[in-house]
Amino acid sequence: LELKLIFPYTEHFSETRHKPWPQVMDFLQNYAQTGDVLVDVGCGNGKYLGHRGDLVQIGLDYSRNLLTIVASKNCQAIRSDALTLPLRDEVADVCISIGNVQI
Repeated sequence: LELKLIFPYTEHFSETRHKPWPQVMDFLQNYAQTGDVLVDVGCGNGKYLGHRGDLVQIGLDYSRNLLTIVASKNCQAIRSDALTLPLRDEVADVCISIGNVQI
């Protein structure tokens, strides 16, 4: 099931969500250590990926269109929904999921 409300507007979504939030960047800078594995669940356009070259970074998102944008930034991403992650337990040292729960 693909969400018809968001996916047709991928370019607009990506263009309006390009600037990382400073608090998230501070978290990544202060808590992630060299060599850590960062997993961004619901990575969208990958705006939090690629800032720290000393980390292994994996983005997860359901939107094929957004994953294409992530790939264009030379970042790794996997198609997945947030409830069934295709990763082994305890593979991530740092995990973020920003702005994914909408009410």
